[in-house]
Amino acid sequence: MYVQAFMTMDPVTVTPSTDVAEAIRQMKRANCRRLPVLDNGRLVGIVTLHDMYGILPHHVNPAKADLAPGLESGIAVGDVMTRDVITAEPTEPLEEVAERMRRNRVGGIPVVHRGVLVGIITESDIFRVFTQLMGGQYGGVRISLEVQPEPMSLHKLLEFAGVYAIRIISLSMFRSEAGDRILVTMRVAGEDIERFLNSLWNAGYRVTGVLHGGRDAPGR
Repeated sequence: MYVQAFMTMDPVTVTPSTDVAEAIRQMKRANCRRLPVLDNGRLVGIVTLHDMYGILPHHVNPAKADLAPGLESGIAVGDVMTRDVITAEPTEPLEEVAERMRRNRVGGIPVVHRGVLVGIITESDIFRVFTQLMGGQYGGVRISLEVQPEPMSLHKLLEFAGVYAIRIISLSMFRSEAGDRILVTMRVAGEDIERFLNSLWNAGYRVTGVLHGGRDAPGR
């Protein structure tokens, strides 16, 4: 998965000379909380709603108020924007960019290709990808289990699924912090799910949870 598949293309932008009040109006129209700042087409900064708190009169809440078209703060975006912008390339793996955002504690970063702004990727985009990976929108039965970090563990798991004609909707794996277990979450569908679960347990897989019909049942 790459950034370009999930970023927002052609994001709304402002210039360093844009008044803060106008920048907030543009955020509201675009339903976003951050805007890349361009100067003659070159990315020079990024401004967030948080950056502009306290700039407007004290009785105006920039997060909620509808700012009148003629209202100006008298302060330019260039005075409050962040100049050292963290960016991403459209062909970067999404997980690497997500880690960059987490490490730098930012909720979104511009996507730049050959010096040109081509999009923006935000935490909301990352959350959307996560829900897609987990397959929650597709229904089925969600199974959580632990397996040993051995080469054949996943192979045997898939073999069992084939034996009972289990359709795998989604499958994700994470190594435990201690590194001694692989935590697997899978969403499946089929007629023999109970027999599939029994076979997993009898083969030594530790089933830790089953979500079926909206209820989360603990593993055995």
